Amino acid sequence: MLFLFFAIFFDLLRIFKAQNAIEYPGRIGGRCGYFQFDCDPGSRVPLCIPISAIRDCTADCPNRSDEWCPQGKILCDSGIKSEKCGQCVFSHELSTHCLDRKWQHLCAYEGTVKCAHTMNCVFQKWLMDGKNDCGDGSDEDICNQGLVQCNLETSTAILQSSSSMPKFSGDNETVFNVTERCDIDEFRCSNGQCLKSSLVLDSKEDCLDGSDENYCEMSETECSEKSRCSFQRDISAFGCGCPRGFDRSEVGICELLIEADN
Repeated sequence: MLFLFFAIFFDLLRIFKAQNAIEYPGRIGGRCGYFQFDCDPGSRVPLCIPISAIRDCTADCPNRSDEWCPQGKILCDSGIKSEKCGQCVFSHELSTHCLDRKWQHLCAYEGTVKCAHTMNCVFQKWLMDGKNDCGDGSDEDICNQGLVQCNLETSTAILQSSSSMPKFSGDNETVFNVTERCDIDEFRCSNGQCLKSSLVLDSKEDCLDGSDENYCEMSETECSEKSRCSFQRDISAFGCGCPRGFDRSEVGICELLIEADN
């Protein structure tokens, strides 16, 4: 039993050494060994620090190389407070793992609002909804962060559409009331427009931004294949999957299941 324990231990240690050496070639596994990090392999005198100091948000090497990402990974979220010094991801993970660009693709849609300090754009209905979609919190502090021109006396804001998009009617401003809410039987378009729920997914674009027909495509990263994006008429909103007792129709509407008579 003891022999088996040591065999497993040394196998794990070998894998650990190999992985670190691959991620930081020349800096781990060289003259500083496998349990220390070489700040500058090209220097005449080695400066070695513990591997526990790598990516700990404190630069221990004079050249800050202990805070660099491993080989093959890219730094993102460095400006996000919750991530402190950011995170290192592979290039194919940038759009799914990084808060500072998770909603960057929405900048291609008309009527979205550019976040203050990240690459993201958000729909107007996401502003001040209690959720930090921008990553930098600017969608929840729209006046102070400069996302909109605010008139604090009337609670009215002038929203600027993302600069890469065409504007609604040749104008580059859309008036949006921060306190405005749609009626209980109305769907709120992504641009803030209110629309009768019966007009959603009827094969005709009634929202100016087309979100009554294309909402799921615009928010394709939110839902899984198991719980597909669906329109729930009882709450006049889209969500992932359908409530119990409902089934998703071919067009994407949650329809009440009708049990067959025995």
